[in-house]
Amino acid sequence: MCGSYGRSAVACDYIELLRLSNIRECVHGERELRMIGVEDHQPPDDAIMPGVVAAIRAAAKGALPQHVRAEHSFLLDLGFDSMSIAVLGLALEDQFDRAVLLDGWIAQHSEPAQLTVGSLCDYLRSSL
Repeated sequence: MCGSYGRSAVACDYIELLRLSNIRECVHGERELRMIGVEDHQPPDDAIMPGVVAAIRAAAKGALPQHVRAEHSFLLDLGFDSMSIAVLGLALEDQFDRAVLLDGWIAQHSEPAQLTVGSLCDYLRSSL
């Protein structure tokens, strides 16, 4: 397929390597190649909540409110249990394209009802 675009096999392999390595951007100078990886990128604060809501919708077992708000409790309002929280962690990894460990977020709260959408967004802002 690459050959039909006039690219060499080496260039095709390199492009595939970049794609598989999650490289967001490649700047190629005459003698220099600089790669900027995903780890250099942090989502802006306003991108956290939509990503969290998308992950919540992907991980939820039951029906959710039409609008998920920061004050919603995962247990009381959204019907999450421990398995749903584990699935949420995987869905967040898909949304933000990096490893997300929720044990620190859970440990910050003495009561399960305190695990809110807003507290998760705050935790992600500080850890992503």
